[in-house]
Amino acid sequence: MSIRPDIHSQTKKIIYNMYTFFKTLAKCKDKPELADYFLQSQERTAEACAVSLRTVQRICKESKITGNQDESLGVGSSSDLKFQSPRKRYSREKSVTELDDFDNEVIRRVVHSFYDKGEFPTSAKILVELREKLNYRGSKSSVKIILKQLNFKYKKCNDGRKFLMERSDIVTARVKFLRKMNEFRRNGDTRPVVYLDETWVNQNHTRGRIWQNEENTEGLKVPTGKGSRLIICHAGSPSFGFIKESKLIFRCNSGNKDYHSQMNATIFESWFSQMLLNLEEPSIIVSVGLARKGPVRDLEKRAPNMTDMVVMLLETPFRRWHSDNKNDLLKVGKPLPFLSALAPDKKLSKVFCRSFNPNLYQQHTWLCGSHYIQKLFCWPCLLLGKMKSVWNTVGYYDLKNLSRGIQIHQTSKEHIHNHLGLKNLEKNYFSILDVVNEHGNLFKKNYNENVRLNRLFMEHLIDLVLFLGKQELAFRGHDENSDSLNEGNFRELFDMHIIRCSQEIQNHYNSIKNIFSGMSKSIQNDLISRISEFLINQIKNEIKQCKFYSIQIDDTTDISQKTQCSIIIRYVTDKSELVERFLGFHNVSEDRTAQGLFNLVNSVLHEFDIENKLVGQCYDGACVMSGHLTGLQARVKEVAPNALFTHCLAHRLNLVLQHGCSINAKCRIFFANLTGIAAYFHNSTSRTNFVDTIVGKRIPQFVQTRWSSRSKILHTIVNEWSGFINVFDCISKDPKSSSESICGAIGHFKNLKTYEFAFLALVFNDIFIYTDNLFNILQNKSFDVEFCLRKINITYDLINKKRNEPEFLKLFNQTVTLTKPPKATRNESNNQSNFKILFYEIIDNILMQLNTRFQDTNKLLFLQLADVTKFKEYSCTFPVNALNNLKSTYPNIFYNINTLKVELEVLYSDVKYQNLLHIYDMVKIIEQDALKDILPEAYKLFILILTIN
Repeated sequence: MSIRPDIHSQTKKIIYNMYTFFKTLAKCKDKPELADYFLQSQERTAEACAVSLRTVQRICKESKITGNQDESLGVGSSSDLKFQSPRKRYSREKSVTELDDFDNEVIRRVVHSFYDKGEFPTSAKILVELREKLNYRGSKSSVKIILKQLNFKYKKCNDGRKFLMERSDIVTARVKFLRKMNEFRRNGDTRPVVYLDETWVNQNHTRGRIWQNEENTEGLKVPTGKGSRLIICHAGSPSFGFIKESKLIFRCNSGNKDYHSQMNATIFESWFSQMLLNLEEPSIIVSVGLARKGPVRDLEKRAPNMTDMVVMLLETPFRRWHSDNKNDLLKVGKPLPFLSALAPDKKLSKVFCRSFNPNLYQQHTWLCGSHYIQKLFCWPCLLLGKMKSVWNTVGYYDLKNLSRGIQIHQTSKEHIHNHLGLKNLEKNYFSILDVVNEHGNLFKKNYNENVRLNRLFMEHLIDLVLFLGKQELAFRGHDENSDSLNEGNFRELFDMHIIRCSQEIQNHYNSIKNIFSGMSKSIQNDLISRISEFLINQIKNEIKQCKFYSIQIDDTTDISQKTQCSIIIRYVTDKSELVERFLGFHNVSEDRTAQGLFNLVNSVLHEFDIENKLVGQCYDGACVMSGHLTGLQARVKEVAPNALFTHCLAHRLNLVLQHGCSINAKCRIFFANLTGIAAYFHNSTSRTNFVDTIVGKRIPQFVQTRWSSRSKILHTIVNEWSGFINVFDCISKDPKSSSESICGAIGHFKNLKTYEFAFLALVFNDIFIYTDNLFNILQNKSFDVEFCLRKINITYDLINKKRNEPEFLKLFNQTVTLTKPPKATRNESNNQSNFKILFYEIIDNILMQLNTRFQDTNKLLFLQLADVTKFKEYSCTFPVNALNNLKSTYPNIFYNINTLKVELEVLYSDVKYQNLLHIYDMVKIIEQDALKDILPEAYKLFILILTIN
């Protein structure tokens, strides 16, 4: 029996022996005090051995099982006890998470390969790659453990601006440079290293902060603007600092281009030649940044003698050069520098110096030289020589014996063999080069022509996609086989379009249609995706360049019963064009809460500077959207404090009538029957003919989203009440009427004869007279918020005045003129009181909705600053209240309120702007006349109002 995994059998035996000893002391009768103390032997053993009581009990129990029973002590005999030791623990090999260094390095490369390909490295994708490359047998959770062991972290992706990766060519160039410098150091090269580099600075560059007094009355004036760009080029060495008189500063021609392009070969050659003259000793020259844009390479092509080819061949033999570099070297030819070093000599006690005669290059075509080493070399032996000699290793410069040395070398077997090889190499190079150039030019010409024709053909396919998308037509058909009568809109439109294309395009299509026809569904989907991606990028660029934008969000249920949330963004472009862009549908079926919708909005708009640019938000009025405390608009306002919640005033009135008239069951039944009458006539021409014959006026069509349509239907029925009763009576009695028409006519006839229906018709008809007038005002006077508020209050007061006993009795008695009064009952007063309660309930609900829906409309009071119809009035009386309202609503945007007031006063007083129809006309004038810089605050106000209204 195992007691504890960390207690060995010897430890158990020691604990047991101590326990038996304490047990013996407890039996001692000579010392009763001691016996009483050790009477609890197990507890004393646990205290003495620093183990738990439970451990001692288990050891005693094991002793009874494994040993002989000692009757005197009541435990097993310690002579033959054998306690069990715990089993050894063997660590199980974790083959799927504990990998060797080689496999770990493979995993690192797999992760980084996803970055190179522009893909997101997820554990699922990494697992697929590891199973393919390592035959990995682990699961996705095991991959996560390994990635954490390799110090990878699973965290939120950055926006792409903080992740830098070196290009492979830059890495290769750095490695090559480090190897070359290391080779110089290993060979003991003591030449100083001179570094060349260029940079730029703005002409007006200055310090942004200086020490000034408290009143800021002293100090230098900071120049305005950046000024022109200056290019600076310099050379220096850690050994002796900057080279004297080697600093070059010149003005950049254009500030928009990369400044490296301004350092061309001509400028670099002039500066580099002068810098070489100022070098006091032979040096290693390192071009840090100039070689990127080509001035050094251009200089090598124009002045090859500036680069010492001999030194390059000595460092890297010709056979190890790349084929392209070999061809370039043969094309440039051998270097023929002037050797300026003098060789001292003495003849007949007269000392003189021998100098090199450059004419030797003409006499011996194989001769070349090194301007750096200042010695002569054999060009064929330097390129192709296999045997080492002074002519292809260290160079020859014994001018005294030069003629003899030349004669000996040019008659040697090795030199002649190398010279013949060089001639054959040059001959083959030029003949092959001509053929390659001819074929290359022909290939480029054919390739470019195919590219041009492919682009023309793709333009036609793109036009087809744009046309079908604009017309909202389906691309594919049910049967797209060649023998089908209708192959789908895309194929049919393509067949019609291709025969009208130029003969050039038709011939090109016939040549490639077996390879690429452009008719497959994948090609159509790719074209749609690419066009959509292009449009989305264009919209994103416009949003990033605009000053403000507002959003409009609504949701609907599609045919698959999924809730789709649409996001529309409204803004004024940098060219002063007011646009509304649809950003797409988003599935929100899983989470339709305010927090879920906020997460969606934040994910879509976070890249568009939502904190500063979002100035307006508009929703459908549902509490989850527009709630002031926990709704979507409240959460958005926490992130974007300038995002004012706006809602169309006319739409608000629709919601007032919709909720105010549907709170009672009798009202809901009344409007269901009312709209049913309109649908009854519009679904049949024969029924409509009855109305035209008897009434002489058609009933208006019902529109679900506009409450005013119900008002028009009700006005028509109330004004022609008896006529519609006759219409339904004639339809029900006409033998030509269908059963459906007869049933509907009887039902609607009974409704019109009902006293309750007639009473509600008169009540709502009386209310709709005021609300229809208000609806027309809110539709046409949206900029004049003060006027709209006044009309809303007037409408509220007029409806409120209807809430009295005389008005009720007037409508109650007027109902008798439309239909028979209700049958008399024993308690006739209760019947009238029921209608009175219903009347008051309708009035109270509409008043409550008016007060609730329009309570925050005064926040939009600043809109009247852009009411162009009142510019003439504002020239006399400036709308100070509207300006103060703007200041309190957008304090972070319009902080220079005095400047805005001055600019508005100038615009209000100008007759040119007093006859405009809309503020958008004002914005277009500012754009056309280039007045943005003159009226910056007013222009900002106008585009903000266009954005939110």
